[in-house]
Amino acid sequence: MGMLPTIDCNGTCSQYKANSSAPAQDAIEILSDYGLNTVRLRLFGPDTFANNSYAALPSVLEMAKRVKAANMDISLDIFYSQWYFGPDNYYLQRRTPPIWHNLSFPQLVEAASNYTANAIRALTEQGTPPSSIQIGNEIGCGLFHPWTGEACSSGAEVCKCKDNWDNLATVITACSKAARQYVPDVEVIIQLGASQQIGDNDPYHTMFQFYTALANRSTDFDALGLSFYQIWGAHNVSNLCNLRALAKAVHKPIYVIETGYPYQPGGHAPQNMKPEPQFPVTPDGEAAWLRAVVYTVEHGLWGLGAGVSWWGTEYAARCSGDECAGFWDRDFIGLPVLTTQAFDSLPVDNPPPGGVICPPL
Repeated sequence: MGMLPTIDCNGTCSQYKANSSAPAQDAIEILSDYGLNTVRLRLFGPDTFANNSYAALPSVLEMAKRVKAANMDISLDIFYSQWYFGPDNYYLQRRTPPIWHNLSFPQLVEAASNYTANAIRALTEQGTPPSSIQIGNEIGCGLFHPWTGEACSSGAEVCKCKDNWDNLATVITACSKAARQYVPDVEVIIQLGASQQIGDNDPYHTMFQFYTALANRSTDFDALGLSFYQIWGAHNVSNLCNLRALAKAVHKPIYVIETGYPYQPGGHAPQNMKPEPQFPVTPDGEAAWLRAVVYTVEHGLWGLGAGVSWWGTEYAARCSGDECAGFWDRDFIGLPVLTTQAFDSLPVDNPPPGGVICPPL
C-alpha cells in the first residue's frame, strides 16, 4: 500500500469503496474491515527524489499511523536505494546511493546500519513498530552495487562480484542487529524474485545458491521472501513446490511477500514472461490466483508457509506500470479478490482450484 498517499491525498480525498453502493472510505480501513492483517510499506534510500517522497521516512511514519489506527501490522521494506528509474539507471541496478558513494565498505555498513536504526527507532517512538522488515528489495544480486570503475569490495553485489558473499552477509547482519535494538522480536525477511535469474536459467536453483550462501555465513535473518507472479515468469502456483530442496537446506519460514494477478488483459509485462494463464484474466481469475497461493502457502509448504502479501493493492484508476492487478477497479470499487475475501484461510481438505500440497521434504 506504499503509494496510497499519492492516490488519496494523504487520506484526505479517498475515492475507495468496498462496493458500488458503499460510501468512500480510507482504503486501509476497508482492508481491515475485510480481515486483512498487515500493510507492507516501502522506505527508499537517504537521497529520495521529490517525486518519490511518499517512500521517504516522514511519509512512511504518517502511513504507519494510519495502519496502526486500523489495527493492522506493518511490514517495512527498506530499499536503501530509490525506485526503478533515475540517472545512470542506478536505481534498477541497486547502486550505492550517491550520498554514500565515496564511503569505504566499513563506513557503508555503518551508514546502512544507522539508516535502519533511525527508521525503526522513529517508528517505535511513535508507537508503530514494524512486525517485520526486509533488508533490501529483491536482492538476488545483493546490495550496494558498485558504480562504474569502483572495486567490488566497496559494496555487497554478488552477481558480477562473485566473491562478495561475506560483504552481503555483513551488511544484512549489521542492519538486522540495528533494527533489533528497537524491536527485539522483529522478523527479518530477505526477498528474492522467484522469476529472477542470476546467471542461470533456473531461478529456483539460483535461489538455493543465494540463501544457502547466506545461511552458511550465519547471516542474521529469519525468513525467506519470494516475489511470485505468473505474469513475470511463474507458470502456475505449483511452482512453489520447486522450493523443496531450498526448504530442506534452509529451514526457515517462507513468505510469498509479493504476488499479483491481472483482472483485465493488456498490461506491460514482457510477452515472453506471460505463459498460458492458469486462471482467466478476469476479476474472478484474479481472486482464484490468490486463493490458490494462500492455500498452498498455508498448507502446502512443509509447515514453513508464513504469509502472503499482494503487490499494488492500492492501484485503481491508473493501475500500475505493469498490469491492472489491484484490489479495486478503475472506478475505485472493490473487486472480488477483496469482496469475496480470497485471502481467507481454507481447510486443508478443501483445496481451491490450483491449490497444492507439495511433496514432503
